[in-house]
Amino acid sequence: PLQTSDGQVIRRFSRLGMTQLRYRVAGFLHHASRIAADTSFSTQAAACLLMAAAVELPTQHHRLFSAAPSAQRLSEQASTAPAPSTSGTNAASTSTAPSTLLHGKRSIKDFNQKHYGYYYEVTAKRVPEASRELYQSFYSPREAGPWQHPGGCTAFQREQQVSKRPAVMYRSGIRDLIRIVDWHHQAGQGHRLLVKGPTGSGKSMALLSLVDWARSQGCLVMYVPSATALTSGGYFTLDPGTRKYDTLISAQHMLKGIADAHGAQLSALKLSSGSGTLMDLVKQGLSTDSNARLAVDSCLRLKQELVLSSGSGSQRVLFVIDDYNALHWSTGYGRTDDAGQRVALSVKDLNLASGMRLLKENDTQKAVVVAAETCSRGISPLAPVDKQLTALFQMHRYTEVETAHALYWYYECGRAPTPPSRDQVHHLQAVTAGNANEVREAAVNLTMLRMRRL
Repeated sequence: PLQTSDGQVIRRFSRLGMTQLRYRVAGFLHHASRIAADTSFSTQAAACLLMAAAVELPTQHHRLFSAAPSAQRLSEQASTAPAPSTSGTNAASTSTAPSTLLHGKRSIKDFNQKHYGYYYEVTAKRVPEASRELYQSFYSPREAGPWQHPGGCTAFQREQQVSKRPAVMYRSGIRDLIRIVDWHHQAGQGHRLLVKGPTGSGKSMALLSLVDWARSQGCLVMYVPSATALTSGGYFTLDPGTRKYDTLISAQHMLKGIADAHGAQLSALKLSSGSGTLMDLVKQGLSTDSNARLAVDSCLRLKQELVLSSGSGSQRVLFVIDDYNALHWSTGYGRTDDAGQRVALSVKDLNLASGMRLLKENDTQKAVVVAAETCSRGISPLAPVDKQLTALFQMHRYTEVETAHALYWYYECGRAPTPPSRDQVHHLQAVTAGNANEVREAAVNLTMLRMRRL
């Protein structure tokens, strides 16, 4: 299937396919050892079963750069999308290139491995926490620009700013993450997962896609797009009872986000003690701007009520926290001591931030917790986590194929004057090492150059 007149392409993508295969085999052996512990299969037998079900040959890597796209495959994958023009043998456009134009209106729950590299839209109605508008509603209006109050998923906002569309690329890492969460929900088992990866590997976008998928399946999700919002910014007041501090704005952000996304579901769930529903609890926390303790207590109790709901089996529950290592780092808050010196507060001094350290909680019942580290905010990575409580998931940067899809996507959005060539894709992959942030920033400039050598 890799036969072509260009022998260099064969060698290049054969190496790429083998590298990805080695990563997959390592992952299969890890999961196979866990399966073997609970079944009569040996580790080797379980690994063979997993590989037979999930290994994908690297033929798709060659198809991406086919000079003549298959009309039949194009009609199967994009019956309403026009075929891209491929002038010359150096064009990177293929039958999979016009993906965003077709699948922008489809849900992520309809996707599978055939749609890797396709873009799809994430609506603010389903994931309101990702957009900045939700957080601006708590402040006086400001004109659009960098001086607006921050909030939401910054990676998603930067992507939207460039492409002018709320779209995310569907990747194999996203699908693997979804399958892990879905398996534990179907099995009725709680699970804690930490997503790791270098800067620009797409951890934030993967969590956003996970939230979008889970809510499309009826799962109740508490989503924190950046844990740094719990440790800096906004007001904080001392709670005389605990001698800790309450952060009003961050608590209300969480309450409003989950209320906008799950209003009907929260209204249908009763409190475990006392009268009322979970929606009544949310409204109580949002009822006043002068009682930080009420807002934080409502947020933490809501978290506990969701855990109890998952344990009873009445509701599938997912907690998603991005920039999780911020909950184990310094904060932006401080107090003045008796000597008049400013003393920085630790996360342990903040009721809400310390209460959201869910990877360390002993009992989350049947709820699934997914958190991701940040490597781009000057925050130290987490110390080695307890592997008995938390599993690790490695997110990788763009492959050369995904870089090509991203470049073609920016061309479709009008951000690049011409479709990317094979050489441009190869050069950009070498320069950026698959860093999605750098690919996005360099996409326009790269396609304006006629690069032949680095």
